[in-house]
Amino acid sequence: MVTIYGKDNLIYSLNEATSFDRIGIEGELHVLNRLEQQLPIDATVIAKPAIGNLEPDLIVIMPTVGFFVIEVKNYALDSIAAVLSNGGIQLRNGASANPFSQVTAHLEHFHQFVMSNYGQDAYRAIGKVVVFPRIMRAQFEAKFAQTIHNWTPEQREKFERHHMFGDEIMLQKLLHARKFTSAMPMNRATLLDMTQRLKPVPAKSVMEDVLHGDTLVNVQFFDDVLQRIVTTDAQNGRAMQQSIQQLLQRELPYLEGAKTHEQAYLALLNLKVAIQAESSTYLNYMHEITSIENKMLSERTRITQQFKRTVQQGLHDYFHKQLSVMQEKVANQTEWHTSLTETSKKVASSVYNPLLKLAKKTSVLQDKVEELNELDDRSGLEKVLENYLSTAHVGQAYNRIMKQALSDYEEEWKRVIAKNTPNLRGLHAFSSSSMQFHNQQLKYKIGASEQVLGLTIGSAVIGTIGLAAGWHTFTYAALNVFPPIAIFAAFATVATAFIRKDSEIKKKQQQLAEAVKAYEEHLFQQIDPPRIDDDGESLFTRVERSSDDVVHVAIQEWEKQLLGSLTMKEYELYTEKLLQYVELLDESIEHMQAMLQHH
Repeated sequence: MVTIYGKDNLIYSLNEATSFDRIGIEGELHVLNRLEQQLPIDATVIAKPAIGNLEPDLIVIMPTVGFFVIEVKNYALDSIAAVLSNGGIQLRNGASANPFSQVTAHLEHFHQFVMSNYGQDAYRAIGKVVVFPRIMRAQFEAKFAQTIHNWTPEQREKFERHHMFGDEIMLQKLLHARKFTSAMPMNRATLLDMTQRLKPVPAKSVMEDVLHGDTLVNVQFFDDVLQRIVTTDAQNGRAMQQSIQQLLQRELPYLEGAKTHEQAYLALLNLKVAIQAESSTYLNYMHEITSIENKMLSERTRITQQFKRTVQQGLHDYFHKQLSVMQEKVANQTEWHTSLTETSKKVASSVYNPLLKLAKKTSVLQDKVEELNELDDRSGLEKVLENYLSTAHVGQAYNRIMKQALSDYEEEWKRVIAKNTPNLRGLHAFSSSSMQFHNQQLKYKIGASEQVLGLTIGSAVIGTIGLAAGWHTFTYAALNVFPPIAIFAAFATVATAFIRKDSEIKKKQQQLAEAVKAYEEHLFQQIDPPRIDDDGESLFTRVERSSDDVVHVAIQEWEKQLLGSLTMKEYELYTEKLLQYVELLDESIEHMQAMLQHH
């Protein structure tokens, strides 16, 4: 394979050159590329060799043949007005040049370089040639046919030997460019030393102009975060490591090997796309979890309030139904009581009560006494309330209402969890990383919503149901502290004369309504007392906590299914690192774009 030195410098110079200078450099690169294809594998081509002030365009070294000094003139045919037999050229813009004299001067300078450094006369082994890469020989000879015709045969032969056109850049033509056919007088060791001396000093690397270049090509940029992730979850952490390593191994060579600022700019853009695609999978997972958590928190409030309304409405309906029955009972029993006034009852009470106790001892009067007691404002209403709102009766109704409310609560959470279970396959399918690059796949498993329910409903909701199952114990305790009898004892009876039957009924029905209302409010206070302190736990606070548990455990399970043993914290750290890298890329891209616009 032909050894080439200085090509990178030409490319860099081409990128930095003005439009006028670019023409000459493009010609030199064209000739260099053609020689690379045509020369034998042991040949060496040096562009702009370091031999002093007189710097030829190209020097070719062939160990078994000799040296060739090449001058490239990338003229267009129509830019040449006249040509002379000595190689002189007159341009249409009025300028003149003699490329042949120029290449001859380069040959002499190179000859002196060899003599001075190696003490050997290599003059007879040095050839020289001027190359016009944009002009074909036939075109040139056609345009200047009359001029060439006027030359002597010796002049024509000399011009032909030392001038090469675009269709003649080949080995045989180059070998013909020597005046002498002497063999190379120097051994390979000397030639190798000479090559090292002639190698041009590398031009400024394009990477030196890449802002944050050293950081961007540092493959250990992500190691600090990834090592922590590997410690937490070795399998998934190594998969993430492998994925980013493969990406950098694939993309960084384009940046590090950029020969021009345009190439570096494109490499930076491609690297940014690749990193953004890599981060998209992780960002999708994080966005999905966060989005679902927000939805679940919203549902948490709705479902908890729905449970509360169900219980309150159920109890209210129950008390309203019992009140209607009790009011009807009071109305029916008041029919035979119209002759008995509150005043007579109060005045006769000192006599009536001892007689009542005596009457209770006889079976004949027992039934009538019971009826009279039931009609008494105090004992009568208490009897009705004890019959229709007994602790056992209220407890049974409460448990029935609670059972239905908790069943609805559980079913609603099941529906919400099933609805919000993340679709991992969809997340992965729509990630840029999956679509654009074949990176290391993250192997996670989608868990069915039932698996989540097994945790959340089992621990949180069932715990609430257990509370309801033992609610009658709490009910007894509450009513013993503040029993219904104490409520109605607070309603003092007022003595009136001969109250009419309809007024008596309304009065007792109103007393029942107020008593039931007080009873209902009392029970609601036991279920959801004012939030004064943290002592104790009411039913609704327990349900609220259960809803929090449902959300927490469901999100925790989904994180496990999506992220493995990792947590959102590790993912956040890694995505932050990826985004830091993207920010550096953005700054570098902006800087490179400004350089290109300036040039």
